[in-house]
Amino acid sequence: MMIKYIISRIMQSIIVLIGVTLVTFILVNVVPGDAVSLMLAKRTDQATMDRIRHELGFDRPYTEQYLRFLGNAVRGDFGNSYFEKTPVTEMILRGLKYTVRIALWALLLALALGLGAGIVSAYFHNSLLDRVIMFFSTLGISAPVFWLALLFQIFFGLKLKVLPISGVDKPGSFILPVLTLGITNAASIARISRTSLLEIISQDYIRTAKAKGAGELRVVFKHVLKNAAIPIVTFAGLVVRGLLGGSMLVETVFSIPGFGSLMVSSILTRDIPLMQGCVVYGATIFVLINLLVDLAYSALDPRVRLVKET
Repeated sequence: MMIKYIISRIMQSIIVLIGVTLVTFILVNVVPGDAVSLMLAKRTDQATMDRIRHELGFDRPYTEQYLRFLGNAVRGDFGNSYFEKTPVTEMILRGLKYTVRIALWALLLALALGLGAGIVSAYFHNSLLDRVIMFFSTLGISAPVFWLALLFQIFFGLKLKVLPISGVDKPGSFILPVLTLGITNAASIARISRTSLLEIISQDYIRTAKAKGAGELRVVFKHVLKNAAIPIVTFAGLVVRGLLGGSMLVETVFSIPGFGSLMVSSILTRDIPLMQGCVVYGATIFVLINLLVDLAYSALDPRVRLVKET
């Protein structure tokens, strides 16, 4: 049963990725503007531009161009950047090195703060502590990421002068980006975990466990957290996708040459190979995260797997 479910989800993921490559190819080719003219900055004659278009395959039928693009994408080969003259895959992996590092530390911080605050808030429901935690959670959700990043730069970098405000080469360069992303996502995790925990706490089997003499910590960690895990895992998956794909603002503010900055640069310069590579790599990461979340569902609650198989 489980193997069949995994195979089914993998096949669905492959179909989604093929669809992403098709949509990416179509959008890149319908966007106004000529990539060759932009690449050469119109500094050459028409004959040279036509020759380069032929060498790049832009004069071939769209079907042939897409099949070639799809075949190269399967091998992870997106060619060279028009402007950097560097393999696209190499540039993306270099950018992902920074983005993944920041995202993982931000995720750990968000889970530690968010789950801790959510458990405490649910345990002391309607108390002053609960209201204070929810106030700061709402404040964290409402604060724009770029505003928080600038605030940290001003306070820790310019006022206290204890942390660098840009770049990746100085000691502690990743602390402020991790704090920015971790705190904003911790606020959301705190609210969703509090809501899920309160819903489970009110169930009859929790009252039965307490009536049988089970300790508070045992009830919380063995019964409540396990049964409240699915919505928390769902949101954690959204957080990971947001950290990997939505860190463009943070990387821009802190001048980090990560995946988000690379994608923005490819769009602004209309560097087609780099743009296509960023989209396909980003989509692959998102699809893999969705797959892992779905598999986690089936492991936490077999009923989810059985419902999807019917």
